[in-house]
Amino acid sequence: LTQAFFQTSSFLSVTMFGLLSSAEMIGRTLGGLIQYKVQIPVKKRFAFTKFVYSVYNAMDACLLFLPYPAMLVNRFLCGALGVSSATIRESAMNCYLKPDLRARVNALCNVVFALGSILCHLGAGLLGQVMDYRLAVVLITCAGAAAMIGFIFLRGEDNRPVYEATREEHAQA
Repeated sequence: LTQAFFQTSSFLSVTMFGLLSSAEMIGRTLGGLIQYKVQIPVKKRFAFTKFVYSVYNAMDACLLFLPYPAMLVNRFLCGALGVSSATIRESAMNCYLKPDLRARVNALCNVVFALGSILCHLGAGLLGQVMDYRLAVVLITCAGAAAMIGFIFLRGEDNRPVYEATREEHAQA
C-alpha cells in the first residue's frame, strides 16, 4: 500500500519510494552492525523486543501521514530496530530449541510466515481497492497491534523463556 500511495500521490513519486526503501535498508545495515557490537542483556531481550514491535507498529501506522523527510527517518529507524528484534528472535529460537528440532521448526516458521505474508498482502490489496490507502494502513496496523497484544504481550510468561534463552542453558538441559 505504501508503494501504491507513492504512485498515486501528487506530491510523491516512485523515485521517492525507492529512496524510502533505501533508508530502511541503510537502517537495517547500521542496526545490524550495532547489534553485532552491542549485545542486549539476556534478561532485557524480551522487553526490548516488545518495545520494538510496539514502536515499529506505531511508526507503520503514521508513516503515510508524515512529511517526506520524516518518512525517511521513520523507515531508517524501523530498519535499525527491525533487524535488531529479528536477530534476537532468530537466535532465541535457535538457542531455545533442541538441535534435532531446529531445522524442522525453522522450516515450519518460514512456511507459516510466507503464507501469512501472502494472505496479508492480498488482504491489504483488497482494502486498498475499497478505501483510502492511509486508512487501510491504519486498519492493518490496528490488526497487527491486536495480534501483538494477543500473542506477545498477554502470553509473556510463555514467550519470555524463549526470548531469553541462552546456549549455556540449552547445553545444560
